[in-house]
Amino acid sequence: MKSKSGYLRRKKQRERERERTSTTLSLKQMQILSSTFFRRMEEDAAIVKEIKKSLRDEVEA
Repeated sequence: MKSKSGYLRRKKQRERERERTSTTLSLKQMQILSSTFFRRMEEDAAIVKEIKKSLRDEVEA
């Protein structure tokens, strides 16, 4: 009976470690996604500025 309780304890410990590593991976993925998102947002803002400038130039001309 004692060996079975040790097995269950190790099984639960492995499950906890697996949950921790999957959480860590998802955190890293979120960091990558957010940095990509903000970079694209900055690029879009630059494009919008260029469009506004060209429209302003056309209106003035």
